[in-house]
Amino acid sequence: MDAGGGIALFGELAEGIFSFVGNALAWDSKSKALMSDMKAADDNAELAAAASADAIRRGEIEAGRIRLRGSQLESSMQAAYAAGGVDPTVGTPADTQGYVAAVTQLDAQTAENNAWREAFGYQKQKKGFEREKQKLRQQYGAEQDAYGLNQVGNVAKTAFSMWSTAAKGA
Repeated sequence: MDAGGGIALFGELAEGIFSFVGNALAWDSKSKALMSDMKAADDNAELAAAASADAIRRGEIEAGRIRLRGSQLESSMQAAYAAGGVDPTVGTPADTQGYVAAVTQLDAQTAENNAWREAFGYQKQKKGFEREKQKLRQQYGAEQDAYGLNQVGNVAKTAFSMWSTAAKGA
């Protein structure tokens, strides 16, 4: 093989190496980005789950506050009726206290229902983030496979080019 053939052979080898390394660097960057996106989706799913649980706790606390205020109001009414010499267990005083109890319970139930609706929204978000993570994981696997096949193809192409160049020089 003459000097020109050796230079051509070296050029084929250098091109193959640069292509191989360039693809490796591109895959490294792509894989890090996909891993970061998967981590973000996982973190967001955890936050949504925590927000859901928090919404329920806040709803229970608010319902407790409402019930406490209702009980305080009923007690105040009973004390006021008793101070005025009115029997709080019959007639209008009893009806009024029953109404206060019913409205208190309704308000407390509304607070709990609102909390559950809010929690349901966070659970839907969590499921969405989990689906996003799964799609990213599938994309990562597919791109990893494509990278591997591309690298094998580059090695084969370089080997064939080198063999072809060497055969021409012989």
